[in-house]
Amino acid sequence: MSLRLHYLQPYDMPEEMSIEEIQEVIRQYAQAAKNAMTAGFDGVEIHGAHGYLIDQFNSDITNKRTDRYDGDLVQRLTFMKEVLAAVIDAIGADRTLIRFSALKVGYPDYMWGNPDEAIRTFMEAFREVGVKMIHPSTMNFTQVIAEGKTLHQLVRRYWNGAIVGVGNLDADTAERALNEGIIDVAAFGRPLISNPGFLSRIENGEPLVEYNPKVHLGTLV
Repeated sequence: MSLRLHYLQPYDMPEEMSIEEIQEVIRQYAQAAKNAMTAGFDGVEIHGAHGYLIDQFNSDITNKRTDRYDGDLVQRLTFMKEVLAAVIDAIGADRTLIRFSALKVGYPDYMWGNPDEAIRTFMEAFREVGVKMIHPSTMNFTQVIAEGKTLHQLVRRYWNGAIVGVGNLDADTAERALNEGIIDVAAFGRPLISNPGFLSRIENGEPLVEYNPKVHLGTLV
């Protein structure tokens, strides 16, 4: 069976969530986290990146509300903070990871107007609710976004907790970032999918099978 994925198709105009609906979704996040613990997971990652629901509240591109969930970036992060607080209350900060990004799906050229200020604002929000682990998400780990620095380098400027590195990493880039203290964990997706023996291949210096979506993830259309 092939997997057919369709990207950037036209969508209906979404309706603005009511305050009651927002509170219900926050409760659902907390319950989902509890369910994951019951199922035996070690923790959960809240997806607040790349245009998903939380990111729609965070971004001035999509957030056109006129209540306490709208305003400047500090105010737009309210929904994310409420979700994080609920999940942390449900399962603990040591089991809660948050993923966030500058890039928005469908807006490849979008970037924070002031990346340094935006990152500082995000870090303050995370500390406010007790987050310990964060996942700055980018498609290209080595991409410079401001001041000659990458996303993860700027994040490390304001964050002493655990940072997950991601973005088309290879073994050398990951090892260098770990040794320099830019990240604490290196995450691999596509190379792991195309190489079931990924770790042993890395350790033994063996060549990796290049990821091919038609082979490893069905047919993309």
